Amino acid sequence: MEEKSTHKISNHTTEAGRNNLNCEYCIIRISLERNKKEKLYKCNTCEQSFSYKYSLKRHQMLHTEEKPLLCTNCEKYIARQNNLVQHPRIHTRVTRENQYQCIHCEKCFAYKSVLVIHQRKHTGEKPYDCSYCGKRFGYKCYLVVHQKRHTGEKPYQCSSCEKCFILNKDLVRHQRTHTEEKPYQCGHCGKCLASQSTLVQHEKIHTGEKSYKCSHCTKCFISKQQLSNHQTLHTGEKAYQCTHCEKCFTRKNNLISHQKIHADEYTGEKPYQCNYCEKGFTRKYTLVNHQRIHAGEL
Repeated sequence: MEEKSTHKISNHTTEAGRNNLNCEYCIIRISLERNKKEKLYKCNTCEQSFSYKYSLKRHQMLHTEEKPLLCTNCEKYIARQNNLVQHPRIHTRVTRENQYQCIHCEKCFAYKSVLVIHQRKHTGEKPYDCSYCGKRFGYKCYLVVHQKRHTGEKPYQCSSCEKCFILNKDLVRHQRTHTEEKPYQCGHCGKCLASQSTLVQHEKIHTGEKSYKCSHCTKCFISKQQLSNHQTLHTGEKAYQCTHCEKCFTRKNNLISHQKIHADEYTGEKPYQCNYCEKGFTRKYTLVNHQRIHAGEL
């Protein structure tokens, strides 16, 4: 192939040459420039950048409360239910494009990058590690969000109470506590819930699905959190530590209840008030026990 300087002189000195798009060198050069397109579209949540707007939109689905439809073969996010039916056919269709085959399950893929993502399901590979605590992640965007927990960065602030959050989806879910909005309705009993994840967990009560099994015993649970809480009975682990007195707890809700004692010490806050004598308490169960005194008087 001609050198760039020689090529310009010999082929583009005339007006016709400057407008010539059939030039082999220029076609290759234009193709390379397209591949090196500047990444103008930036994610507001994790700051990852993309060359195309549709790539950014697809990526942002990872951060939203509404979970999109996911192809189990290539982890591509699908916008519509009917597309989710059509899309998997590209994985099962036998063509010369499906040249990359998984050595674990024999599924085929058109692109090597898609195969690499798929194989992480089998290998458990997590190539991205946190520089603060060493925790590993399968995707860079998850690592970026995780690291904000170490840095304390919380860019999303509630306009009602000024509470801040790491993710926009957490802010949206929190704001529903102010508006009392519950847009997700159970198809079994009609109950309305504030988030899609809560709805998914609630519907398992009707279906009886318990997909989380304890590795120590035969018990199964509806949610991963319930399983984690149960497993502390076997391990004795107390992962939740109070920042005021360093006391540890097996469950997060127990820690929250405990910290109200310190809230009382520092702020005098007693959110649970007796309707009979207006005495205040830091814990709800303490209020319930107190009200039994009045119940005996009535």
